[in-house]
Amino acid sequence: MSFDAPFLRQSLLAAAMEGDLDAIVHALDKAGDSIGGLIDSVDAASGFTALHHVAMLGFVDIVCYLVRHGAAIDAVDKFGKTPLHHACHFGRDEIVYVLLDAPRLNLQQLYDMNEAKLTCLQTAAARGFTTIVRLLLLHGDVVDGVNGAGETALHIAAQYNHVDVAKVLVQCGATTAKPTTTAGDTVLHYACRAGSTEVAVFLVSQGLSIHSPNTDVVPLTSLDLARVGRHTALMDAVVKEEERLEQVKDAKRAASRQASLKALKAAKLEYAKARAAAAVERENLATRQRHREMEAIASYLKAIRHGESIELANRLLDDFPRVQNI
Repeated sequence: MSFDAPFLRQSLLAAAMEGDLDAIVHALDKAGDSIGGLIDSVDAASGFTALHHVAMLGFVDIVCYLVRHGAAIDAVDKFGKTPLHHACHFGRDEIVYVLLDAPRLNLQQLYDMNEAKLTCLQTAAARGFTTIVRLLLLHGDVVDGVNGAGETALHIAAQYNHVDVAKVLVQCGATTAKPTTTAGDTVLHYACRAGSTEVAVFLVSQGLSIHSPNTDVVPLTSLDLARVGRHTALMDAVVKEEERLEQVKDAKRAASRQASLKALKAAKLEYAKARAAAAVERENLATRQRHREMEAIASYLKAIRHGESIELANRLLDDFPRVQNI
């Protein structure tokens, strides 16, 4: 690179912070064949590249331009954040899509954590950005991926009461009941500890029990944690939701019993009808048999009266063994 490389680097980073695409194009054009060394220039104080700046600030057109010209998507700043982390943190939906769609993105990047120990998915979940959560999951992020503390994105959404994010994660298969943290906290423990009423009620509606303890030194249930935190409204809400669920279950059980009794009654009625019909059919068969026997006997007697041989007359009774024995 030429002797004015420091100036070009500073110009590029300043243009990125200002969202000045023309200045960025000019700086990179001046670099000529050395564009690869310039485009990923790093700010000494923050470790930001130009892509970090524009991803954080929301300049979609510049992100597209830099990515197209080979900017490092996986570059990390001094806080361990990639441009994708910043886009997720600040809710830049379009930029997240552009970065995820870039062929050079390593999916492992989705698991990398920033200084706050949050994955990209957890970063978006912590901020309540439902659209970005969906994008990350659609592009291969693991819904139950954990950070250094054993927290999943659903734990984070529960902690910050982002119920729409929590619903998306559960719809995408997030584990709700399995404890993954060192204290053995489920996502409901997190919600109740933080006073996240909406998420707590949603989780209870999914079947989580407010009476299941964690595995901390002093095991506490979700209800205990809410009581310790003096989250009275939350306590009332989750207890009512659990009571509602029990009422629904009781109603379903009662309906199931009624359906079973109705089916049994119908089956007994059908059985009785079938037995009655079978009895009638047997009686009809017996009546028809008696009529045929009487006709055979009449034919036998007629044959005898007309002088037929006994052997010929007996043939008339061949189909009626019971009559032959009389």
